[in-house]
Amino acid sequence: MSLLEVKNLTRSFGGLTALSNVDFHVEEGEIVSLIGPNGAGKTTFFNCVTGIYSPTSGSITFRDEVIAGLRPGRVAEKGISRTFQNIRLFASMTALENVMTSREEEKATEEKGHHLLRFVGISPRANSTAGNLPYGDQRRLEIARALATEPKLLLLDEPAAGMNQHETDGLKSLISKIRNNAISILLIEHHMKVVMSISNRVVVLDHGEKLAEGTPKEIQKNPDVIKAYLGG
Repeated sequence: MSLLEVKNLTRSFGGLTALSNVDFHVEEGEIVSLIGPNGAGKTTFFNCVTGIYSPTSGSITFRDEVIAGLRPGRVAEKGISRTFQNIRLFASMTALENVMTSREEEKATEEKGHHLLRFVGISPRANSTAGNLPYGDQRRLEIARALATEPKLLLLDEPAAGMNQHETDGLKSLISKIRNNAISILLIEHHMKVVMSISNRVVVLDHGEKLAEGTPKEIQKNPDVIKAYLGG
């Protein structure tokens, strides 16, 4: 059994089908990227996995437990955490306070918060107000917050969006570092150099359906993908 197993996932909104019979899996220790044109259903897929939406039909299993239909808090308790395409931080709180909001016992929380800020590379910003952080550091802070729940699977929604080349290179290193700490990664990303350089597998969605799946090299050579997404 895979760490995450999705079978025949369908999600409809009225007369619109955003996802149609999507099969998907993530193995332990993998970095899997989910790519596709805007409107392909990528964020809807994330929202179904994390409990924001309930599937119209199909199944979602995580670590041998059915999680389809659970609320987001319960999904997080099971070991899945995420970031969002639009950064969601408490702008008036410090970086450390943002990370601490995910924990309970204050002393242990503060120690853990400092550890996570060091882990993502922004410990000197611990007492800086989150809203005043540089954009790349805000992205890293959001990842630190997601890691505070100690997930087994981390979902990253376009983490490289808006980053310069230096920040993007640092992000790739951070994602690999997270995976090396026994956390599997599921990534939505439009930055193809990021996707192709760090992914074990790539899954392509188009109009809510799975178009292709394979290694980065296989996806780069896939004529259907080139036609639908890469602009060939």
